[in-house]
Amino acid sequence: YMYSRDNGSNWYESTSNSYTFSGLTSNTTFYIQVKVVDNNDRESAVSNTTEQTQYLNPTVNNVSTSNITAESITLTVTASAGSNNVSTYYYSKNNGSSYVSSTSNTYTFTGLEPETTYNFSVYVEDSAGHNSEAYTLSEITAYAPTVTIASNNSNSYSPTSPAMLNCADVTASYNQKYRTVNISQINNKYTSCNLTYQAPSSKTYLNNYIIGLTGTTQGNGRVVDEANATIYNYANASNVSLSTYSSYRRTYNSYSSSTEYSTSSAITFNSSSLTWVTNPSAMRSAYDYHLYFYPSTSGYYQICYNIDAGHAGNDLVVSINGEKVNTFSAETSYEVSGCEDLGYLTTSNQIKITHEAGSNDYYSMPSITFSLQRATLNRSVDTGYRYEGKSPNNFIWFNDELWQIIGVFGDNIHGVSGQNLVKIIKYTPNMYYNFGTYSNLFGESSIKNILNDYYNSSNSTSENYCYYSYRNGIKGDCDFTHKGIKDEYRQMIANAKWYSGDINGNTPVTQVFGNEFGFALADSDRITNAYVGLINASDFGYSYLSSNCSRSQNMYDYDELSNCIGNSWLYNIPVEWTVSPLSDRYVMTIYSDNVNAYSYYSTAKVRPVVYLNSNVYLISGNGTMANPYVVGV
Repeated sequence: YMYSRDNGSNWYESTSNSYTFSGLTSNTTFYIQVKVVDNNDRESAVSNTTEQTQYLNPTVNNVSTSNITAESITLTVTASAGSNNVSTYYYSKNNGSSYVSSTSNTYTFTGLEPETTYNFSVYVEDSAGHNSEAYTLSEITAYAPTVTIASNNSNSYSPTSPAMLNCADVTASYNQKYRTVNISQINNKYTSCNLTYQAPSSKTYLNNYIIGLTGTTQGNGRVVDEANATIYNYANASNVSLSTYSSYRRTYNSYSSSTEYSTSSAITFNSSSLTWVTNPSAMRSAYDYHLYFYPSTSGYYQICYNIDAGHAGNDLVVSINGEKVNTFSAETSYEVSGCEDLGYLTTSNQIKITHEAGSNDYYSMPSITFSLQRATLNRSVDTGYRYEGKSPNNFIWFNDELWQIIGVFGDNIHGVSGQNLVKIIKYTPNMYYNFGTYSNLFGESSIKNILNDYYNSSNSTSENYCYYSYRNGIKGDCDFTHKGIKDEYRQMIANAKWYSGDINGNTPVTQVFGNEFGFALADSDRITNAYVGLINASDFGYSYLSSNCSRSQNMYDYDELSNCIGNSWLYNIPVEWTVSPLSDRYVMTIYSDNVNAYSYYSTAKVRPVVYLNSNVYLISGNGTMANPYVVGV
């Protein structure tokens, strides 16, 4: 008997009238031929037929479980292909009521209940859409361990003081920086830990620690005991008389004419109040009216002025020895007033006061009143222990975020009697606001209200204060419910004085410092008690090492001096508000390597500044960004 499965191409010989073809491919058509041969090798005719082998479905051979927890179980499938390759795996955790599909032979069920039996069902599908039989198995999730943590804390927040952790059947540690219990291993279903908060018996107070670093290198910077500065007190100053020389002149300001004409009626002197007043009815538009005089006594002087509401083209210009000190402009709807520091003047220094009359008629021309004051007292004051340089190790962990230490200051700076307080500033600014809506004094500003009534209380602020742009009616983000000062850190903050004396950026930092505090002493509105404030402009000036940026350099010039550029740890935040006003409506801002005047209704970044109470102590850290000082109270 002769048998062929490939239409006679190949034959298989047998003495039996029955033959089985093996090793065939499933789901395949075979062309069968059969013939017989007698003893004389004579062949019969060929008989033909066609047959197709059966389709082989895929098979799930095994399903194993692993990574069993209280909430998850991982299934791994071993499957065999049939006529086609396996393409999709189907998994069920409820005995086939519903399935999830995957192209992977591994699947993890999550969100399970602890100590619960789950009946799993798994089948596979091949590329032609044929399914295997379902493979079933059962598995129980693990138990959910319970860790009970007891503590001696009765507050609603985690204290900042160090804690001792004692645990049973659990491996855990206490993270002082984040005030959290970190569990690495649980050895029993029911475990417990006892957390005991206890201040150290011997404390290293942060203020004393920083003072102890004086003169040492800290990162790329140093802690420096700065030289004392002079504060000039105008608190009891009265207007002063001048030398016998005074001259009134008039020039045409639209052209560069140097011709001056005498005039006596445009500017009048009140001998009883020692003030000068410009008289618009005696003036002509487009003319400049000048008063020249010399101080009668050498000393530290300021000029105080009041410009009535009027045409905005009218300016008050102050010059000394021919060099302009500052210009103050009229406003159409309100008065402009203030005082400008003139520094130390001798009887040979010529002062020129100019009213630039820029309106079209004298009816809209404002009257300007001004007077000269001499400081009644000057005194040398301590400017503090300061972190100075490009990048000192002055990072501190406060309010569960990075802040930086400005320095340590005595009560002449912050007003807390007999205490040295650490002054810190938030590392990253994330607030943008107008300084205020009507004043450049911190005590009257919107920022003061935002920082103290809301940011310091973790509340959402009133829209009356919160402006990104007051003039355009654009509100700021002032919801501090989850990003204000936290309870456990609020108790560290001192209620300090913030001084807002008028400054002049065209002077050295030592004089800026003296004006910030000296001018404030002359006006109680310039001294504000608050928990949260802003940086002083002088803090920026003192953030440079004097070896890089001389203390004799004017602050306005810092960005033009190669030794200054880039050498302050505060310089990298452009356009940031300070607490230091200038005359008129301006407030000093930090602008890269420089300081710059911004009107109070402009928008700039805000970095909160606080003084820490003297009982704040050091727990750990070395002041680097990676390992900041961690403190407690």
